[in-house]
Amino acid sequence: MVSDRRAFYLLCIALSAGACDAATVSDHATAWGGTNIAVQTTNTSTRFVFPCSAATFTGPLHADADGRFALTGADTLYEGPVRDTLPMGPSFVTVRIDGHVTGDAMTIDVTYPGQADTTTHFAARANAAADYQAVCRE
Repeated sequence: MVSDRRAFYLLCIALSAGACDAATVSDHATAWGGTNIAVQTTNTSTRFVFPCSAATFTGPLHADADGRFALTGADTLYEGPVRDTLPMGPSFVTVRIDGHVTGDAMTIDVTYPGQADTTTHFAARANAAADYQAVCRE
């Protein structure tokens, strides 16, 4: 049975209504995956996992009525693939993550302020596995 909150969120997406309140993304799906990215959302945290780094934020991932979200925090850089190793002398850098959720699709823009301010774009789908194709620096 669909919860009232989830039904409301899905209705907001279907109608593209600007009057809908902010929604918790984990009410829609808790796992998102795409090329070189995995996103795990719960009611207590949100974690973005890239091939050689991971950024974890406290609290659920909230999207506004238009499906947009923005987070700023620390990204932990690893010496090897995040999914295979524990951090070995991790380094931390500031990361800004901007995203948009539309139905089962999520787009994510990752920027490292002060690091040439370049932005990397990702796409993920609800309930899909990550497909890591990038290789970590040696």
